[in-house]
Amino acid sequence: RGASGFGYDPIFVPDNYTQTFAEMGNDIKNTISHRAEAVKELSAFLSTLSE
Repeated sequence: RGASGFGYDPIFVPDNYTQTFAEMGNDIKNTISHRAEAVKELSAFLSTLSE
């Protein structure tokens, strides 16, 4: 379901959600995506290097 996104976005519904990735806005997708989690972890790691 849904028209936005790409690839498998119209198929996958994340846990605890009722919409597919293609139905969600980017603001929601970016808070739960594995890429967003990776950037958060990278940012935390890089901040330890400047201490």
